[in-house]
Amino acid sequence: MLLAMNEGILPPTAGFSAPPAAIDLEGSPFQVLASARPWQRRSEGIPRRAAVSAFGFGGINGHLLVEEWLPENHSASRAIAIKAPTVEGATDIAIVGIDARFGPWQSLKKFTERVLGGDGSAEPTVPQRWWGAEKSRWFREEELDPASFKGFYVDEFAVATDQFRIPPLEMEEMLPQQLLMLQTAAAAMADAGLGRDGNDRAAVLIGIALDLNSTNFSFRWSMAEEARKWQQELGNELSPGDLEGWTASCGRLPDLLSPPTGPWAPWEILLPAVSPVSFGSADRASPSPTRKAPASAPGSSGPAAECR
Repeated sequence: MLLAMNEGILPPTAGFSAPPAAIDLEGSPFQVLASARPWQRRSEGIPRRAAVSAFGFGGINGHLLVEEWLPENHSASRAIAIKAPTVEGATDIAIVGIDARFGPWQSLKKFTERVLGGDGSAEPTVPQRWWGAEKSRWFREEELDPASFKGFYVDEFAVATDQFRIPPLEMEEMLPQQLLMLQTAAAAMADAGLGRDGNDRAAVLIGIALDLNSTNFSFRWSMAEEARKWQQELGNELSPGDLEGWTASCGRLPDLLSPPTGPWAPWEILLPAVSPVSFGSADRASPSPTRKAPASAPGSSGPAAECR
């Protein structure tokens, strides 16, 4: 999506020729592109915007909104007001439930007390789990200082194994941040008095920073192309077959880049026979079965949700 936005081109959908007869695309506001098309802005100075959705078999769904950055629109002191269109018969949106989890304040009540001046014992700390970002060339070139990222980070949290009906093996493959998001959304719904059913007109909006460790998992798929560049830098001239063998001989890098128990090296989630499961920092040197996984994204204090 970012590449399409950068090039100003809407890409076609692979393998599409015509919609099924039962779908009336002509009479709908939707289109499936069979060929590339220029991506025109709505008007001068209006950035391109896009939505990207990803759906998992276990119900772990993601929805990302992307807006193009236009230099002429960038101003720290300029506020952008967006007026919602007037729709006949539209219903006003009301916030009927909220939840917040930041650092050690793992409930709306505790967070509210802290905001109002209570529980000032906790001190902001430097994030401990950057997953190598602080050692990167980008970090040095930007002259960033870890001390400037001090905040209140989520070190651990607990979730009942049956709370979201996620199989234990699948839970091992999730980032702990995903479980924290689900827990926050559930608490916002509970605050609104909503159950599992009859919520067709309700939505939960969550604000949270991306867990940097998700990049480690995504990097596995670009490793083969990176290996091609590495052999050129090393002065090797390998045939495609030799390159494939060389890549495999590097210790099965695609698998090593994502550890056997999940994409958050060097952390593990071990599910006990009883609930709840606790997630927190671990001592890798200890073989104890009480290792716990990190719960927050580096650079993020924690999630906050509102139920509308």
